[in-house]
Amino acid sequence: MTNSSNYSIKFRKIRKYLAVTQSEFAEKLGIQQANLSAIELGKRNPTLEMIDSLINKFNISPDYIHLNQGQMFREQESVKDENLEELIERKVKEILAKEREAN
Repeated sequence: MTNSSNYSIKFRKIRKYLAVTQSEFAEKLGIQQANLSAIELGKRNPTLEMIDSLINKFNISPDYIHLNQGQMFREQESVKDENLEELIERKVKEILAKEREAN
């Protein structure tokens, strides 16, 4: 697996796990949705800044991204306040989606 396809798979897998749209994910990463789409399709490589943003904003393990080893997320004691906000936001979205499905 090449780095390009590895990164494309990782970006998409993380986004899907977080249950966010490409637009939402791209906004959190500070990039355009079209750029994220190209990365997920393997048509474009993410920059080092994009990868660093992904690792830091979502508490992703560098080993998972670069080496395809270990857990997706780093240990919870290293979670920053902004990651906590994102976690809360994701959980609220999940709850609302379940409520919509029930109705």
